[in-house]
Amino acid sequence: MGLILALLFGYGPVVITAWSRVFRIFADTALVREVATEIDIAFDDNPGLKIAVGPGAATFNADRLGVIAVFRGNPLPIDSTAWMTSEADGVIEDIVKRAITECRVDLWLLPTGYPLVVLSHLDGKNIFSAEVLADFHATYTKARSGRIFDQWRCTRHRDNLSNGG
Repeated sequence: MGLILALLFGYGPVVITAWSRVFRIFADTALVREVATEIDIAFDDNPGLKIAVGPGAATFNADRLGVIAVFRGNPLPIDSTAWMTSEADGVIEDIVKRAITECRVDLWLLPTGYPLVVLSHLDGKNIFSAEVLADFHATYTKARSGRIFDQWRCTRHRDNLSNGG
């Protein structure tokens, strides 16, 4: 009996933790399909545009599915996990600002709510500064809202379309 209790208390927390992760994955499956569908629709509706999936304040970490856009030949201009580490190491944010202001992405798919909001695990603050957010809002405008993503279009791209180019 003592051996059974020792195994139960010794391995029980490990088993519960593993199963809780499996249950979370299964619970998110329908949402992941919905996210992937919304990404596919954005591609179908915007042929020829460079589209990227980016970070934002959302309960579901939709930017982790940004690989869908990358596998379709689109850029990954900002990897929020890599940027969090680079920022902590003292890399200046000019790289991120340049990626935004040069319109390297024609259409951003950002989780609905606040775009470019990623709280750092190091200090609990947004990894994107107020200057980066200001550059983003000066360069991109919200073109459409979906259930999962807001679509942010580069204003220069929109201006070129309206001028015939």
